Amino acid sequence: MLNDLFAPRYASGFDRSFDRMVDDMARLFNQSWATPWRTSAAGGFPASELWTDEKGETAALTLEVPGCRAEDIEVSVVGSSLTIKGRRTVELPEKGATWLLRERADAEWNQTVNLPFDVEAGQEKASFRDGVLCITLKRSGKDAPRRIPLSDR
Repeated sequence: MLNDLFAPRYASGFDRSFDRMVDDMARLFNQSWATPWRTSAAGGFPASELWTDEKGETAALTLEVPGCRAEDIEVSVVGSSLTIKGRRTVELPEKGATWLLRERADAEWNQTVNLPFDVEAGQEKASFRDGVLCITLKRSGKDAPRRIPLSDR
């Protein structure tokens, strides 16, 4: 009975159909109208985390990309912009099979992250294992804060 109090109320079959269509569209577009860089809590693909160390000298990015292969992922950096492109291909069932449920699909994604600093060339590290991509980037020495001595003039 308590569940009935919180159950959605529909004025007509159209309302229920409309809600279902909105849910289907959100899944279809993978919530692409959400913020450009989403956390897994927001339900985006790929789920990601980005953080810097205490001194702000290193940034680490972790992405969960199940179903992707290392050769289908491209990582590049220019200045303080990190770009990750990828593709996931889902195998189709044998010919004549009937879908009972399909929530997986081929997907291509492209995300750019603006880091809080320029990246030191040649100091990037990336690894891919068990569907998890880990990228570590070091702050450029040119971008590091420097103390400016004061003169009495």
